[in-house]
Amino acid sequence: MFRRILNHSILWILSHFCPRSKGRIPSARHKPAAALLPHEKTLYSERCAFLYPIPAITREIDGHPLTLTVGGVKAYNLDNLNRIGGSPQVFKVFIGFQVKICSNLCIFTDGYKDQIKTGNPRKLADQIGTLLNDFDEEHQYQVLASLMDGGLSEREFALLVGRYRMYQPLTYKAKKALPAMLLSDSQINQVVKMYTETGNESISFPPLSHWDLYNLFTSAVKSTYIDAFLARNANSMDFISHLRESRSSWFLT
Repeated sequence: MFRRILNHSILWILSHFCPRSKGRIPSARHKPAAALLPHEKTLYSERCAFLYPIPAITREIDGHPLTLTVGGVKAYNLDNLNRIGGSPQVFKVFIGFQVKICSNLCIFTDGYKDQIKTGNPRKLADQIGTLLNDFDEEHQYQVLASLMDGGLSEREFALLVGRYRMYQPLTYKAKKALPAMLLSDSQINQVVKMYTETGNESISFPPLSHWDLYNLFTSAVKSTYIDAFLARNANSMDFISHLRESRSSWFLT
C-alpha cells in the first residue's frame, strides 16, 4: 500500500513542479522585458508549496489526530534560470505528520531533503522515492508521543525566552557550540504570546509539556516564507529534543 502511495506522490510532484519558465517562455529568456511579444509572456509563482496527505496512516497524541503527509516547496529564487542550456533546479521535499487540529507540521531532519538539485525528472523521482522508503513513520510517532512526558515550568520557560535573547547576538563561533535555534524575534514573541494566553488574572501560568512547547514552535514558524519554512520546522524538533534530553542545557540554566 505504501508503495502505491509513494508512486502517486511522485507523479503528483512531478506533474506540478517541473516547469522551467520564469515570466516568459524559455526561447525568450534572453530578451529584454520591453521586447517580449504577448505570446512570450507567462505567469508564474516564485514560491509554491504543496501538501499530499495520506489519510490511511493516522495516529493520535493528546486527543489530536495526526495524518502522515508528503509535501515540499518549489522556489524559483533558488534557481539559475538564465543559464544557457539550463541548470539543475532546487526542490525541497519532506514527509512527516500534520496535526490536524492546528495544521502544524511535524518534520524530522531524517524526513526532509533541503536541496534536491536536478534537471532530470527521473532522478528527482529516485531521490523522493529514497526519502519516502527510508522514512520510519512509526519511529517518528513514538518520538512525538514521548514529548508528552515531561516539560518546562513557568520559570524554565522564562529562562528559555531570556536565553534566546542572549543567543541572537552571539558570535558565529559561540553559536556553533550550542544547538541551533532558527526562530526569528517575531516568532519567539508569538510563542510567548500564545503561552501567556494560557494564564489567568493572577498572572500564573501552568507547566508546559514538551509536546505543547513543540506545537507553539511549529505554529510560530508558519509565518516564515515557504522557502525557509521547512528548515525552521525541522529545527523545532531538533531543538525541543535537545531540551528534553539535556536538563542542563544552556538554554535552561
